[in-house]
Amino acid sequence: MLTKTEIEKYFIVEKQISLLLIVISIIAIFIAVFCWFYWKTQLTKGASIPLLIIALLQFIFSFSTYKNSDKKRVDVIYAFDMNPDKLQQEELPRMEQLLKQKSILQYTFTILFFAGAFLVYYYLPKSEKQFWTGFAIAVTIYSLVLFSVNFFADKKSLHYTQQLKQKIN
Repeated sequence: MLTKTEIEKYFIVEKQISLLLIVISIIAIFIAVFCWFYWKTQLTKGASIPLLIIALLQFIFSFSTYKNSDKKRVDVIYAFDMNPDKLQQEELPRMEQLLKQKSILQYTFTILFFAGAFLVYYYLPKSEKQFWTGFAIAVTIYSLVLFSVNFFADKKSLHYTQQLKQKIN
């Protein structure tokens, strides 16, 4: 049964996960910059490029979620009491769309992980291909980290969406 407390919990977890992803992104950006400017090997330069690109994208999306989470929480709690139709017309479609997007993201992270792992396996014995080995290592590790964090976030989103559907029906 959906309650105000459950709504609060969902949005608090959403905000905490967004903050965790922001921190991970910032760390990854620093590592990428450090690898590019300090170590300067082909392996670390290869690793810094996907690390920087993925971390910047993740930072942007996570910051947006973090910034808007409190407003969404207040709007949904207000709608819960004062305008239950808004839950059906706006919140449920938003959550269903979010679940679809997260599913696509999980498939993307899975594909990136396996592609990166294959490339590591393929390029690791070739010493002249250290740039691509670093590239593949970064893609593999970062996609695994993002998959793991999003896996737990998806569980909470799915639970909240199911409760929302029960409330509406």
